[in-house]
Amino acid sequence: MKYLWVLSAFVMGMAVSAAEPLFDIARSRPEHYQPLGTGKTAYEIRGDKLLVTIPPAVDTPWPGIIVKPQKGRCFDFSGGSVVAVDVRNLSNRPTRLQVEAVTLSNRPGREFEYQVPGGIALNPGETATLRLPYLRAGNFGAGWAPAGLMATFDGFDERLHHLDVTKVEQLRFFIHNNEFEQKFELSGFRLEEPSAPLPAALASAAAFYPCIDRFGQYKHADWPGKLKNESDLQKGAAEEAAELDAQPKISGRTVYGGWADGPTLRATGHFYPARYKGKWYLVDPSGKLFWSFGLNCITYRYDTGLDLRERYFEWLPGRDDPRFGTLYDIGNPAARFYKERGLRPKTFDFYRANLIRKYGDRYIEKWTERTNRRLESWGFNTLGGWSCDEIVRESRIPYVAQVYAYGAPHLEGDDGFWYKFHEVFSPDFQKAIEENLRRNVEMLDDPYCIGFFVDNEISWGGETGLSRSVLLSPAKQPSKIAFMRFLKETHGSVSKLNLVWKTDFRSWDDLLESTVLPDVRFAGKDMREFNNMLVDRYFKLCRDAVKAVAPGKLYLGCRFAFGGHPVAVRHAAKYADVLSFNHYLYSVGNITLPEGIDKPIIIGEFHFGVPGYGPPHPGLCAVASQADRVRALERYVESALYNPLIVGAHYFRFADEMATGRSFDCENMQTGLVTVTDTPYREMVEGIRELSSRLYEIRAGEGRGQ
Repeated sequence: MKYLWVLSAFVMGMAVSAAEPLFDIARSRPEHYQPLGTGKTAYEIRGDKLLVTIPPAVDTPWPGIIVKPQKGRCFDFSGGSVVAVDVRNLSNRPTRLQVEAVTLSNRPGREFEYQVPGGIALNPGETATLRLPYLRAGNFGAGWAPAGLMATFDGFDERLHHLDVTKVEQLRFFIHNNEFEQKFELSGFRLEEPSAPLPAALASAAAFYPCIDRFGQYKHADWPGKLKNESDLQKGAAEEAAELDAQPKISGRTVYGGWADGPTLRATGHFYPARYKGKWYLVDPSGKLFWSFGLNCITYRYDTGLDLRERYFEWLPGRDDPRFGTLYDIGNPAARFYKERGLRPKTFDFYRANLIRKYGDRYIEKWTERTNRRLESWGFNTLGGWSCDEIVRESRIPYVAQVYAYGAPHLEGDDGFWYKFHEVFSPDFQKAIEENLRRNVEMLDDPYCIGFFVDNEISWGGETGLSRSVLLSPAKQPSKIAFMRFLKETHGSVSKLNLVWKTDFRSWDDLLESTVLPDVRFAGKDMREFNNMLVDRYFKLCRDAVKAVAPGKLYLGCRFAFGGHPVAVRHAAKYADVLSFNHYLYSVGNITLPEGIDKPIIIGEFHFGVPGYGPPHPGLCAVASQADRVRALERYVESALYNPLIVGAHYFRFADEMATGRSFDCENMQTGLVTVTDTPYREMVEGIRELSSRLYEIRAGEGRGQ
């Protein structure tokens, strides 16, 4: 076996299987097209090319065009496993184009019966193939299909990332929250990569279970690099060590990963943001320009839940097993399967089991050493969020850190996805952040520490969402008491408030005790104003906490999910040194901030994944192969380097999630740089290394992506 990297030999260096035509543009008619959104998308047919002009997302968040079948009511996708379309970017800026293959639903409250999303990023003038992979929705598993997975395996009936291949009604091309008018040329609609027969094991529960092998891999599929023999772990480790020896690190960097050959600015011994030639950068402690290319979740702990699912696994060690018994734990779920059942499940860590097989009893020490060598060789200059203490302590790579207000009270009436919003009118809120910061005492003056994120992906709930949560909270809630104080100052008396709100509260105490929401048409102005007060106070206290405990470190914001709410972003910009967004898109070259705000941005998370490499979920930005994943990552980072606001981007994440999902929230995404067997995806790490070598050249405007 030559080098246990995951190498997609079926794609690299080989012609794709003969394509099956799917849609003939030259013979299409107006009824085959439908504007998506407000109807302002324009299209023109020129021979076998479809020219599409997508307007900015002003009246709709989803401007684009729908392509419908030419024969009958549905497309037939049974001839392949990938939809391919050639796309040319006719705009003068990097851009993205998203696509969905869907079957519409007639169920109340459900738009799609099946939905497979994908997309592509393109540099100005570039032509490339958008390839949309899909799994098959079959009639298998009634009453016994695997549970607790964010996405299930090929052949099971599931709405997302699966299709009933003979009943696909639409292909939808669009740009979510499009910032500028964009023009594309589409051609060559086709199916690629004929699908293999579904595994015979799907015929019954008895044949299907156990479905996970002793290495934590899905049993009923094969893919390049799948581990078959335990001895291959050591062989792969030795061959990778030789590779790392040959390519130890990227040249032209300071000890902090800054641009050694670039200009020198003021050195402060800490990181700080600065504009240089119209673009935001960070400046490293030695005064050199720094662009943060990071990797999240660099850790050796990746568990999966066992409760209600023990039959999934062909091997689990005894609790008293001297090698593997310590890998059991208890999970703390935040969402989905176990959270919904009120269970804290028993968990097991197959990744660590494979590290023990690979590195022996001193696996943590050896994994830490190997991982540090990987990071230097691959070219990352930042340890992203949730990286383990051993990596942060032993590496000499700059890092960001994540803190929360653990132990502080929350809004009892809130229903945020990850957690309830904080009670920012309690003195314990800022105190809790400061206490959590002090637990990281070694970071507070460490020159390698860039700064701190506080929280992650808060649920803001729109312009009045947090005020609603306050009104739904009990009378003792400090924010509710503060809201009453605000209303008294605004209206003077409860009778005057009743006139405005169209309510009939007998007294302020009556309102304080109430958990009935007022009509937002009448109470909306007050609710919006107090909502702004809450949000502003939240960011101010977070900033104050960071600066009180670690005055030399950057407050990096809250990691807004996607674009965040514009009102919250405005308040964050008043206090954060750098704004942070988890942008799961194919390109960020055109993202902007609300008008009048000029702040640096750091991308806290992005990723790309492929179905069919064990974990069936391809992540939030799906691609069709490991080669496509390399290209997608390259275009994303190039687009970030093109954007003058962005000072860094951190890939999520180091290792694949378990095929059976993490116990925390059931995510089971193939988005890592290494597999559950600690085997690097060779195309990915080689692509990252090459990209990293051009990082500052591109940022300065001398490379691709400009």
